[in-house]
Amino acid sequence: MPSSQAITPRTRGIIPVHLAMRFVDMDRLMEVALKHDLRVIEDCAHAHGGQYNGRGAGSMGDVGCFSFQESKLMTAGEGGMVITSNLRYFEHLQSQVNCGRASISG
Repeated sequence: MPSSQAITPRTRGIIPVHLAMRFVDMDRLMEVALKHDLRVIEDCAHAHGGQYNGRGAGSMGDVGCFSFQESKLMTAGEGGMVITSNLRYFEHLQSQVNCGRASISG
């Protein structure tokens, strides 16, 4: 869990890793992120379908990232997925996927 000592003026975000369906204390982490105006990118590679206090993996931070590599809970050989409920982040991610072209929703 990040402490105030670990956060510097250069800190822009926090990446909690939910490992083996064991979730980071997201309530506490989100308090720290809000206090320091930090973005939260959840690493959900080992938490597909999991929940923390009734919230789905990847839905608590700004962005949730899932891996489909063969050693993960849900596999597709390789690849992954990024989710967000923030339209600005969605537009940016969609542009990244589409070789820099603007999203069709933008």
